[in-house]
Amino acid sequence: MRNIFIIAGLIALFAQAQAFAEEPPNLRLITILKEDAFFAMDGVQQGDLKQGSVSLYTLKPGTHFFSVLARKTGDSTRLMANLDADKMSTSHGRRWWCLVVGRRPQDDQLIIALASPPQCDGMLAAAH
Repeated sequence: MRNIFIIAGLIALFAQAQAFAEEPPNLRLITILKEDAFFAMDGVQQGDLKQGSVSLYTLKPGTHFFSVLARKTGDSTRLMANLDADKMSTSHGRRWWCLVVGRRPQDDQLIIALASPPQCDGMLAAAH
């Protein structure tokens, strides 16, 4: 009888854990920089962006604020973007938004941009 209660308790805990499990990442942050940078999302520091890295995050649709600060030069940039679920790209059965951090070739200005679905599709295809 005691084993039945233990098993029932474990099943209940497993079900509860599944209900609160974090959703899989749906934002790819692609860093095209020759320097490291700090990254913040919705006012919260997310950590360092390493040269040429891809970072994954989970966000809900809606308006979000992103900022980047280049460590070496102190340059910074910000972006307010509306992440619309209808404008996500699909790759290997998963849906994604793509953010890109880099420098504009014309003037070396630090930029962060939300890639369009076709641009994101191209980046996702190149990654696989």
